[in-house]
Amino acid sequence: RNRNMNRALSSIIRPALSSRGISTLPPSTRTPTIASLVNWTDCSTMSPSDASNSKVAEGGRDAIYKEYGFKDFNQAMGFMVRVGMEAEKMDHHPEWFNVYNRVEVLLSTHDAGEGGGVSERDVKMAKTMDEIADEILERR
Repeated sequence: RNRNMNRALSSIIRPALSSRGISTLPPSTRTPTIASLVNWTDCSTMSPSDASNSKVAEGGRDAIYKEYGFKDFNQAMGFMVRVGMEAEKMDHHPEWFNVYNRVEVLLSTHDAGEGGGVSERDVKMAKTMDEIADEILERR
């Protein structure tokens, strides 16, 4: 019964999301674009065992992943708060996981293409996150 309801809702919601006109990175630019990001991993090239130590990375998923390390919990939370404010402005929110000084991040545009995937929005968010992390880490 719930499965039928989910299908019905998906048939209404998916077209509405797709109408935003967001597309995934084209194959011709995907690899060099992701490679230009410092220490970000293309999850679509990861096997499930490569991602087994992560709380958010999923091998084979159309997403990008990075783990940040900070001096302490205060820096990690400061990073998450600042990224959260930028994410709200960009209307693009990361999937993430935090333990003490470590923050794992997964970016994928859920409403891009047919089933979601890496888009320019993810690239922009990744660069923004790296800039924020660099600013925080420079204050050590």
